[in-house]
Amino acid sequence: MKTEKNRKKIIQLDAQFHDLFNKSTGSEVLAETLEKLRNRLGRLWYLAEKGESYSLQIPGEIDNLIIALESRDGEKCKQILEEHAIHFIERIKINLYNGYPI
Repeated sequence: MKTEKNRKKIIQLDAQFHDLFNKSTGSEVLAETLEKLRNRLGRLWYLAEKGESYSLQIPGEIDNLIIALESRDGEKCKQILEEHAIHFIERIKINLYNGYPI
């Protein structure tokens, strides 16, 4: 996935990864709720992100998470997921508010 450069394809792969990850919880209700949230956030991401710089970081983040999962490194997984969420929120804020803090 690291070699993917097409923004639309990265967004699709990111969505598929999130769905797989959410379904792995074993909770159908949680997976459905997270899917609905991800769909809304995905639309926001697509509309708000003006460039490809953030999109191009996603494959590396997913690859790093897979490595941490395979290593059963819970702390590393937590760190990657937290950084992913925080970075996503910050990118959306920057693009929606033209760099002005909210």
